[in-house]
Amino acid sequence: MSRQERIARALREHGAALQESFMAQTAEVENCAERVTAVFHGGARLLLGASPSLAPVAELTAQLFLHRLNFERPALPAICLGRDATLAAALARDGQSKLLLARQLRACGGEGDLFLGFGDLKPDPALSEAFSVARDLGCATALVLPARVNFEGEPPDLVFRLETAAPARVAELALFFGLLLCDLVEAELFGV
Repeated sequence: MSRQERIARALREHGAALQESFMAQTAEVENCAERVTAVFHGGARLLLGASPSLAPVAELTAQLFLHRLNFERPALPAICLGRDATLAAALARDGQSKLLLARQLRACGGEGDLFLGFGDLKPDPALSEAFSVARDLGCATALVLPARVNFEGEPPDLVFRLETAAPARVAELALFFGLLLCDLVEAELFGV
């Protein structure tokens, strides 16, 4: 297969995965955007966490809310959890890696916040633990997860399913979800 054919195939696969995931779930994306907008209107925060392979997606999504996506605007209160390497090492040393997101969530989360998690192709005990803590704190919950993966624990308030089993496509679709969410929230809050 030539390079040009590989590029064309990748574009087709990417487009098909986007179409399959997002066209069937526009209501879920809209509901999530409405919830995040309401959280910001209420003076609360968007807290993000992810399985290790999607941590950069959560981090970038938080940065888009903090800085900007399409235009200059005030920062929106979004915090990415799980990026503390020292805490991660200390918890791993003690056999408590699954508490990384939960510990940070307990420290900075509260009633009225929304916890948005990004899950990859394997069940993640740290993500499940974080959702349990979020519920205990009175946070709303939302999850972006591949369709073929079952979530362990009580289901989040909102779930968006990624229609792919390819690790690279999961990351692409999760990032697109973050971009689209920020775009919809910006439009609602700032009328652009």
